[in-house]
Amino acid sequence: MNIDCFLKRFADILMNDKNDGIFESLKLLTGGTTSARMAKLLNFAVSQMADNECYVEVGVFTGGTLCAANYVNEKKSIGIDSYDAKNLKEMSDYTPESLRDRCLHNMKSLLKNTTLIEKDFRNVAKEEIGSPVGVSFIDGKHDYEDVTKNLEWLDPLLADYAVIVFDDINYREVSKAVFDWVAARPEHYQIVGYVMPFFVNSENTSSLIERFLNNGVAVMVFHREAHPPIGFINTTS
Repeated sequence: MNIDCFLKRFADILMNDKNDGIFESLKLLTGGTTSARMAKLLNFAVSQMADNECYVEVGVFTGGTLCAANYVNEKKSIGIDSYDAKNLKEMSDYTPESLRDRCLHNMKSLLKNTTLIEKDFRNVAKEEIGSPVGVSFIDGKHDYEDVTKNLEWLDPLLADYAVIVFDDINYREVSKAVFDWVAARPEHYQIVGYVMPFFVNSENTSSLIERFLNNGVAVMVFHREAHPPIGFINTTS
């Protein structure tokens, strides 16, 4: 992972409108729900991976961000989703089977070198990933336990330098899990970007004016060797 280039450029990639139209089109084409800016950030991060690394996404839905992340890049990519009916009920009226089939169709039409693993991430073995994870997008169940367990599972799979992206940080349990994880491991993890929507109620927050990042984003970097803290970018939408 070219972490230096990523750190120099990711904030500008995320916050400017260049190429938004491409990723808006991919979102419409794939039936995705994540913002074009988030998709563009993931695409840039994957472009900075080494050839022996892979991208791993947990919580795939119709594969919108999976397709966007590997658009043009053609790096090794893995999507993981159990397509659990209970978890998906709040997101869509479509059946889990139809969402999975839409994802597989999108992958076949738009991607190369990409695999869908239809399991809970906890049941995915290291051998099924097969390569160091250079970039990961965590978009599974939005509660403290699930985000923490996802990070515990991911930690030994990461490349020496890696980027982890979270959306829907308007869920307070997601934000708390992210910050608690970093606070316990400051030598290896830092949050370098955090865009938080405005407060709305005691459980969730969302932007009242600007929706270009949907429900917020947190960007975390990992370095296997102990490292002093990296600069922090904090803003609100």
